[in-house]
Amino acid sequence: MLYGVGIDWGLPWNISWSIDDLSPWKPLSLPWRWFESWNKYPYLHWFLSLALYAPVLAWLAVTGGLNVDCLPTIEPWEGCFSDAHAAPTVLMLLTRLLSAAMALGCIAFVYALARELTGDRLAARLAAALAAVTSVLVLYAHLGNLDVPVTFWFTGSLLFAARIARRAVRRDYALFGLFSACALTTKDPILGAYLGTGLGLLAVHLRRGGRLFDRNLLTLLGVLLVVYGAVQNVLFNFEGFLDHWRFWLPTGEFIQGERGSSPGLLHTARRIAESWVSGTGAPIALLCVAGGVGALGLRRRVALLWIPIVSYLLVSVLLSAFAAERILLPVVVVAAVFGGWLGAHLLRLPRGRTAGGAVVAGALLHGLLYSVHIDGLLVRDGRYTAEAWFASSFETALRVASCSAPVDLPRLDRQGILIEWVPHDEDCAAGLARLSPDRLLVSSASPRGHWRDPTGWRLVWEGTGHSPLERWFPSPYSWLNPRIRVLEPEADPTPRRGR
Repeated sequence: MLYGVGIDWGLPWNISWSIDDLSPWKPLSLPWRWFESWNKYPYLHWFLSLALYAPVLAWLAVTGGLNVDCLPTIEPWEGCFSDAHAAPTVLMLLTRLLSAAMALGCIAFVYALARELTGDRLAARLAAALAAVTSVLVLYAHLGNLDVPVTFWFTGSLLFAARIARRAVRRDYALFGLFSACALTTKDPILGAYLGTGLGLLAVHLRRGGRLFDRNLLTLLGVLLVVYGAVQNVLFNFEGFLDHWRFWLPTGEFIQGERGSSPGLLHTARRIAESWVSGTGAPIALLCVAGGVGALGLRRRVALLWIPIVSYLLVSVLLSAFAAERILLPVVVVAAVFGGWLGAHLLRLPRGRTAGGAVVAGALLHGLLYSVHIDGLLVRDGRYTAEAWFASSFETALRVASCSAPVDLPRLDRQGILIEWVPHDEDCAAGLARLSPDRLLVSSASPRGHWRDPTGWRLVWEGTGHSPLERWFPSPYSWLNPRIRVLEPEADPTPRRGR
């Protein structure tokens, strides 16, 4: 239920309300980008999504729902679908269902990883349960972003890394190379986690008598490089491959921009802690971190998970000065193993078993309710409230303008209301003076800072959605359930309606 309720958030429409959601247009543009261009994200999940889209696209082509002249690359502005909303909606749902399946896969991998490291079935079950009620995993399992897929591949790779640390079996080396390549070709910043993990595995390999370039290591490297090179089309689009990595280099414009906007390392470190807590809830975060600290002294094999976690936080998060709940998703899911190990230890204490059980049950219950709250925000998003108000109270002849991005606003085009947009590179006040609209639409999710009422405008209506649990649980996601405001010129004699 947690991973299904609200999966149709913002649908039907032709774009997603989620920031950096790749569906449906990025996979549909894959043929052109893979051969001739580039993108900031790698292509594996584009391929997986496009494979799911293929039967739908074939059906649409046969039934006339898709203009076959658009193939092989379908762009949103070309009008390739006869129904501009229905087809993209189905495709977005397919990508979201894939995310949900991978989230369940993450939980399965956490169970297997905890069982491998602890040999304890209870610890593995508790770890999987903690991962299952991690609210940030629940949220992104509903969306087409890359954060759940990269966590799936990363968690799976750590399972095979743990097996390599225990035994020298070539299949484990090959599977670690495969899952690592899949993680790296899903989202690049996960590379930071593999720097520490790779060095640790190399040390283990050499200490037990392996050679630097024996068959096991060559198998691992061969699988990794072949899969990575094939997915990224290094041979036939080398310039696009270089452009992709120029974007992510520390000297690139993106990383430099993030660093330039950050007050410093201490601020980023604080944001890491805040994002961890807001992404899981304080009880789960405290249980998992406490378990990780305890494992350093009591269970060193479990404590080895600190290597990829710290490596990722240092290289991919701290140095880039960009921390957010979804960025920490691979960390908080893997850290559930710490929580599961500590939870099992608390439940087996000769004295204080009742208190230990209360701690574990409290953390799980808090995570469950927090996740239910997130589902409630998906189902009752403020944009739905705004759409209902427009349907009952708005005169369609009036002109509407907005400085907010389309993804931050209600889907008014479905009601025959066209919004005139002020371009992102134009000053909002100047754009409104140029357009002279009858109504101004504003979203609290807008990153352009236009939430405050512009001079010369007065409030007509404002509203947002409500979750039954919002009194006890905050929402750290400004783009989820935004407050929508409708304003009119102060000199407008039209009577106010629907306030």
